[in-house]
Amino acid sequence: MTSFGPRIARWFDRTGRGRERPWPALEPFTVEDRWLLAFLFAIGAWIRLHDLGYNSAFNDESINVIVGRDVLAGQFKPSPIPMYVGWYLFPLMAWWADQLGGVVGMRAMTGVLGLGTMWAVSHVARRYFGNREAIAALILVMVLS
Repeated sequence: MTSFGPRIARWFDRTGRGRERPWPALEPFTVEDRWLLAFLFAIGAWIRLHDLGYNSAFNDESINVIVGRDVLAGQFKPSPIPMYVGWYLFPLMAWWADQLGGVVGMRAMTGVLGLGTMWAVSHVARRYFGNREAIAALILVMVLS
């Protein structure tokens, strides 16, 4: 068996990064960047979580609750709706949120999942590209999702 350690060390030396910092994009955020991130997350939270009870349930929200209820009742073979293809986690979460808070609870759950998506995309962008790119990715996800 060959060891991959020397190969990896040579690769990092070849790219000029050095072994102590394999992710070149993980520079610490400045204080201004931290305030900007907090401000952007606050805007994203407001976009996702304000006025959750503005309307009755939409079609996709209702379908998720019904599929979650059917899955819990054992009626999931074959799939109640072909678009789920056996993945029932989100309908179960929607049903649970509907039981706890109705339509507002469902929308709050999807808003919190949206905030998690904002964090995950900005974290991956920071890891691969850098701090400014992470902020740009956060803005794009905040507005487009």
